[in-house]
Amino acid sequence: MNSTTNNVINPFVHISDDKKERPIAKAFLRPGDEGYDVTAIGFKPVTNPFIHEESDKAIEKKPSIKAFLHEGDEGYEKAIPLTETDDMPEKHNFVSAVSNASALNNGAETNISKESEEKNSYQIARDMVASLDIRRCAGKLFVRHGHVHEMLDEERLDGEVLDYLKRTASSINRTKIKEICYFLDIDNDVREETGSSTSYMAFSNGVVLDNTLRYASIGYDVFLSHRVNAAYIPSLTGMCPTAIKFIETAMSGSPVLIKRVWQAIALVISNAPVKKFLILEGVGDSGKSQLISLFENIFENDNFPLKLKEFDDKFLIERVSGRKLICCADLPKSVLSETAVGNIKSITGGDRINGQAKFKTPYKLETGGSQRLVFATNHAIVLKEKDAAFDKRTVYLPFVNAVPIEKQDTQLLSKLISEKDAIVTTALQYLPELLATNFTFAGEEETRILLDRYTAGINRDFSEIVEDFLAESIELAPGVFTSTDELLKAFVERTGVYMDASIFGKYAKNVLLKMSPNIAEARVTINRTKSRGYRGIRIKEETV
Repeated sequence: MNSTTNNVINPFVHISDDKKERPIAKAFLRPGDEGYDVTAIGFKPVTNPFIHEESDKAIEKKPSIKAFLHEGDEGYEKAIPLTETDDMPEKHNFVSAVSNASALNNGAETNISKESEEKNSYQIARDMVASLDIRRCAGKLFVRHGHVHEMLDEERLDGEVLDYLKRTASSINRTKIKEICYFLDIDNDVREETGSSTSYMAFSNGVVLDNTLRYASIGYDVFLSHRVNAAYIPSLTGMCPTAIKFIETAMSGSPVLIKRVWQAIALVISNAPVKKFLILEGVGDSGKSQLISLFENIFENDNFPLKLKEFDDKFLIERVSGRKLICCADLPKSVLSETAVGNIKSITGGDRINGQAKFKTPYKLETGGSQRLVFATNHAIVLKEKDAAFDKRTVYLPFVNAVPIEKQDTQLLSKLISEKDAIVTTALQYLPELLATNFTFAGEEETRILLDRYTAGINRDFSEIVEDFLAESIELAPGVFTSTDELLKAFVERTGVYMDASIFGKYAKNVLLKMSPNIAEARVTINRTKSRGYRGIRIKEETV
């Protein structure tokens, strides 16, 4: 064969290391070509796949591609350069042509690429919208799973597309997934929703209830985007001993405050429209974080944790839209800005508000009042300016009883989570009454008094308060043991000041060990429970 240095090497002529050409398949040579008569054994002569022939017997040959011919070859002058292949019937199908030629050489039928027969990415996206019931709300995509439309963030959207392709396509690649996601995001035919339904609640065991706790069956038109990650089982009402004990301890056994906590749990679980949010206020080690962690588990894939400074973000509404639960588990001692207050009121207001993502067109979002905000703090909430509407929406829970370290249950949260079906079912029994009273919570007066005392206490000098209490309320008693817990209980009853147990213990130790050499730290076992305290003192009778 002729060859020049300016042309692509014929890929069908194999050259060994010694630069000698080896016999090649007759399929890629024409009669008269060098080596045609001594070509490799076992290949059947077929038409050169790069010379296209008409179906008649005239053997009128069409132009080939210059890259596969050498200067001097038949048809070289009329061959099409590789850069001018737009008019070719299969301009991208070089691999397919080689594959087909190989199949023909082995006596097989032509194997047309499956991918060339499949729908393009845009068509697949349209099919997904129609068959999976994909909808858009507040600029985010949702897909129906059972009764609920679940939000598709970037990762979950990729997974949804991948699952669909596994069921319907023979070829999958990252580029195709990204293309389909793009078309889903911009498709104007995706049904738009203004907000999740506030009339129903869906549970992990398939149960759907309306707000009066009646079983319901929701139709296609209902857009419900929240599911409780727990089962509703009426027979489990009250069957949650760990939760009952936890709430009783946190609320000092007060029936009205215990009811208030159960009502608060019902508020968080329900989707009923209400302009309320929770603030868990009080000392450390009192159970605030465990309750918030329980809420986060109940809405495992539907919560959004935030820091206080993030409430000043002008894109906050877009970030949290579509989420059921928004938590700030450790609100610091700080003044809430006007922007933060405004965002909190917007999220809980149930009004139609403006939302906008970065670099995207603003949209209207109807929050509906089904989203729930939950804060926890050791400090009183302070606003830059008094805001009656903000105060009216706040539901405080007083967590003012600290649990000593030695009495803390390190497995408390896991025990609460194991009881969550019973907890959810029990709490929702308080929902009908809340609806009937327009969400009036029990224990408003008791909560205010407790938190006023707590706030007054944390703003005073703790060491002086403890010193005054001990000077007035204890007396020397040789051989008598008094626990630190007993001292703290008497301190709270007498002063009305709630204090973290570890802080009280530190101040009490500094005072007591200086009062008399006959007072000593001790640890005793009472009813199989180890208790820390002091030997040589007792609480004066009139202070108990």
